[in-house]
Amino acid sequence: MQNSNAYVAPFVPTPPRVLKWLRKTVEDLFVDKRSQPIVYDAGCGNGIVIEVLSTSVLAYGVCTELNTMRAYEAWRFIKTRNSGHLVDVVIGDILSFRLRKLDLAYAFLMPLPMDSLAELLPENALLVSLDFPTTKLQLEAVVPIGSHTVYIYSRKR
Repeated sequence: MQNSNAYVAPFVPTPPRVLKWLRKTVEDLFVDKRSQPIVYDAGCGNGIVIEVLSTSVLAYGVCTELNTMRAYEAWRFIKTRNSGHLVDVVIGDILSFRLRKLDLAYAFLMPLPMDSLAELLPENALLVSLDFPTTKLQLEAVVPIGSHTVYIYSRKR
């Protein structure tokens, strides 16, 4: 994959209606989880999604971003929300990380990077994709939210 934001996805903030749905869904998914959930946002942009995912269930969040300025913006936002103890911001390509422990990954990426991310998803983890489906994982649900579509996938072995 080329290391350029244009090939991964342009920065488009996740719409507020989707953020509200994400908060409720994550709370429902992890209500009975005994250990701290681990969530990733691939291409975290301004950091709002990872902050919502982390604070809604006190999850450990990893915000990955290729663009240094966006990563800095995300870290500033997370610190102003007093969520810095829950989230790490990493400048880099999530596809270069080894995702060993992960409960949920969120991505608003173009199809090719989405497929690449799907192939890295560990067993029993969920991938929540905004607007871009993949055929690499088992589709669990399709949720229309206004003009957007959320796809939820799992990797079951």
